[in-house]
Amino acid sequence: FVFPAVFCVLPIFFCIPKWDKTLLSAVESGMVLLSFLPVKLSELAFNCHFEKKNKRYIIAAAQNFAASGTKLIAITGSFGKTSCKNILFDLLSGSFRVAKSEQNYNTPMGVALSIEKLTGDEEYFIAEFGARKKGDITELCSYFTPDIGIITGVCEQHSGVFGSIHTIYNEKFQLAKKMKEDGFCAFGCNMYAQKMYGEFSGNKISVSAHEAIYVENVCRLIGKTSFDLHIRGKQKNVTTVLCGKQALDNLLLCVIVADKLGVEADDIFERIEKIKQIPHRLEYFCVGGAHILDDSYNSNIVGVKYALDYLRIYPSPRIVVAQGVVELGIKQKEENIHIGEEIADVADRVILLGSNKKALRIGLENKRFKGSVVFCRSIKKVEKELKNRLRPGMNVLFQNDLPDIY
Repeated sequence: FVFPAVFCVLPIFFCIPKWDKTLLSAVESGMVLLSFLPVKLSELAFNCHFEKKNKRYIIAAAQNFAASGTKLIAITGSFGKTSCKNILFDLLSGSFRVAKSEQNYNTPMGVALSIEKLTGDEEYFIAEFGARKKGDITELCSYFTPDIGIITGVCEQHSGVFGSIHTIYNEKFQLAKKMKEDGFCAFGCNMYAQKMYGEFSGNKISVSAHEAIYVENVCRLIGKTSFDLHIRGKQKNVTTVLCGKQALDNLLLCVIVADKLGVEADDIFERIEKIKQIPHRLEYFCVGGAHILDDSYNSNIVGVKYALDYLRIYPSPRIVVAQGVVELGIKQKEENIHIGEEIADVADRVILLGSNKKALRIGLENKRFKGSVVFCRSIKKVEKELKNRLRPGMNVLFQNDLPDIY
């Protein structure tokens, strides 16, 4: 196809005595495009082949999973998916045979890969359902229809892709609408999740509307949280290594699901005490007497604000390493200015890097921030900066990537 076309073009060079420069440029451009055509056609054929192969793999995994009889618990939301998955796994383990999807896999292929490793003897499988564009949740539900749904909440995260929070809301809501009718959906205490709870006509439970399960006397401590947990008339003061308001919201959401599935209150009390820290989600550890809060995998608007709120319980000096929040579309600058303003209310020292550093700086200036501000070009530069200055008693919050020294 390509070579005959090239030979048809070549005689033009000899037939036209005097070349017009524009015509010559057009012919040359056409020949260049023709030369790339075989590469593009091969690439397209290659991609189509693997898309079909991947789809067959996903369909096979879905069929095998459906035949196993294992119930699927699917979690979606703009935040908290991985945290809820890990917390719920810990609360159900010991009462049921339960498995969870690997890492933060949340696409059809990711869920299929995790399903492949199941024994088929599990009673429950907990998976994250993510959405990068409109229709993703519907696609996931078409392959893997949930028996139980959990919607953590909705925020502006990914509005740069979806266009508006209304579109994000509708996309996440599909999980409740597409799940099995005999199941139930649990909604978090986020305002948008509560709006869904009010609109959803199926079987449902909610943290905010649950009268039999609630917490009192929350005490935020260095590296842990204690509170009185009430479950259907039983009450106990429990302590968890989970830190911050968002972590407590996630925990309560998982508690009402575990209770609904029949886990005894005493077992829930005991298992909360044994829950491990979730890596990079406001994870606490101590290095050379300095307190480190690693929130590097939790860079959404809600998570950033809750992390800063939790940092308040730590004494000065408080250092915040920030890159801001991305994928917010036209609101990205505005939201990062707000984040800068909130950082100014908490931090004594700020290290800024990344594409949002100017917006964050504007926020700091709006609040007339008096502490020092350091700009770093990379996380390696942050590492060098902290190596030189980190001392016992310092408290550092990483809102984004964590340097290798930790």
